Amino acid sequence: MSRITVIFACACAIFLGAPRLRAVDTEVSASLTSETCDVGETVQFQIKITGARSANPPSQINVDGLSISYSGQSTQVQMNNFNVTMSVVHSYQIVPQRAGKFTIPSQHVEVSGKTFNTNPVTLEVGAGATAPPASGGTKGAVSSGREAFAELVVPKQSAYVGEVIPVELRIYVDTRIRWNLQQPPTLGGQGFTVQKFANPTQNQVTKEGRGYDLVTFKTAVMAAKSGTLTLGPSQLECVANLPRARSRQRSNSPFGNFFDDDAFGDVFGFGPPQQLTIKSDPVEISVQPLPTKNQPKNFSGAVGQFALHTTATPSRLKVGEPLTLTSKITGRGNFDRVSAPEISDERGWRSYPPSGKFTLDDDVGLSGSKTFETALIPEETKTKSPATQFTYFDPLTEKYVMLTGEEMPIVVEGGAAASPAVASASAPPITPAPSETPAPKSNDILYLRTDNGGWGASFEPIYRTRGFWLAQLVPLSALLLFAGVGIARMRRRDSASREQAEWRREKAELMKTLRRRQVSDAEFYDAAACCLRLEAALRRGGNPALVDADNACASRTLDPRVAERVRSIFAAQEELRYAGTGKGHVGALEKRDEVLQTIREYEESDGQQ
Repeated sequence: MSRITVIFACACAIFLGAPRLRAVDTEVSASLTSETCDVGETVQFQIKITGARSANPPSQINVDGLSISYSGQSTQVQMNNFNVTMSVVHSYQIVPQRAGKFTIPSQHVEVSGKTFNTNPVTLEVGAGATAPPASGGTKGAVSSGREAFAELVVPKQSAYVGEVIPVELRIYVDTRIRWNLQQPPTLGGQGFTVQKFANPTQNQVTKEGRGYDLVTFKTAVMAAKSGTLTLGPSQLECVANLPRARSRQRSNSPFGNFFDDDAFGDVFGFGPPQQLTIKSDPVEISVQPLPTKNQPKNFSGAVGQFALHTTATPSRLKVGEPLTLTSKITGRGNFDRVSAPEISDERGWRSYPPSGKFTLDDDVGLSGSKTFETALIPEETKTKSPATQFTYFDPLTEKYVMLTGEEMPIVVEGGAAASPAVASASAPPITPAPSETPAPKSNDILYLRTDNGGWGASFEPIYRTRGFWLAQLVPLSALLLFAGVGIARMRRRDSASREQAEWRREKAELMKTLRRRQVSDAEFYDAAACCLRLEAALRRGGNPALVDADNACASRTLDPRVAERVRSIFAAQEELRYAGTGKGHVGALEKRDEVLQTIREYEESDGQQ
């Protein structure tokens, strides 16, 4: 009988025959994978429910100074003398924000309609962090070898301020380890703006004679200041079942050393789930400032390689009619600093602010296209559209490049032709002259006259006169004008109502974003500033995009303290947007609660008359 057949028969005997689930009382407990750590390190908090298949643990745990997020659940099955007990473990990831001693209080867990309380646990957090190991540190049984490690791959170690650099994070985990990702990795680096990680790719490779699961994450970074900057380390958290060390001692069991067989160990030779932290080494990058020599005045900060294509529609129009000038910038670089091309000569044109739309060509935002549409009103006859200019810095050639959009042939004619005069009423029909009766002879008998003798011409019907029809045009014109004004007012009211309803819906979505805890500072303050702009526009009207801190404060009668906090929200948004700091970082909850309170006080304030 083959070894595989013996294994299969034994497994059937175990799982279908002898073992039975033992009814046990439900027990709920809480524990930490480590009771001590440093600021920034990750610790696992686990709630274990024994004697139940499912439970409703708390979805959110709040402890001041600790960032706690739910990471998933696992099931444990234990067999003792053929009695099987089942446990459900709910895991939470803890990232300390400051040093100190923290207590996670008792948590309520609902099991089958009953409520159980866990025991409180204590975590001591130190201020210092240990230096990262040479090849990426790990926690757990694999920390001393090369079973799991990470590599941060950066194609270049020198760059310019504003230059986008592609980055790869490669995670290697021994194929003998069973592991699952909990969340995307983190990548630190003061002075860098880090894009969101794209969906990873996974395959198996052989490295140094050992098989690994290779997971590759791609992103892009951009330096916001010059100097020697440190990118990383990058850190990833996962739940792993590590292989157990097999005992080779002779057993007194009736099965002998059968369970020590390698084939049987591949099925049952794994320990319970535990937290595994994989960290890469940091990388130093030398960042140079952009040259100031020969820097064009219209340079907006775009760095990369770009191309410009321009179109103009319509090709035939009249003075005073709008022309749409479309400029499409394609290429590879920091598209967040790409602004609309400037019009080189605006004489004879009246321009309006352009609208922009960005389209990605890859997963991390390195390449794509940005389209700008600018409305222009010709004030005189023209034969071609105005030329545009866009300037960027090419890090490959280390020079500034100016692109010129081609002038498109168009025909701009003079003003609109005068409206045709009102058609004159048709001339009244010619009344035939009455027939003349021959004059009677003297002393002749006068006969009876049968004609009207000319008196009927003075009683011509009024509807056949020019004046009558001209008079009808006056009330008809007034009626049409009144109806047109009413329709226009109705349309404006409907348009304004729809616009305000859309602003209210947008504001409600932004408030949901503000109440989420795990959101970056940049997204949080963008949402807060947009809420204030929308609220100001709902009170005073106008375009919310044009509302700044001064406009927002001027639209209400604000307490000086509230006005100062409103200005600080706008200032924080500007700093996070243009200074390149704070992305991916979660700010203090107390500060965010203050921002939410400021928005509520702003909404409740009285508007100025």
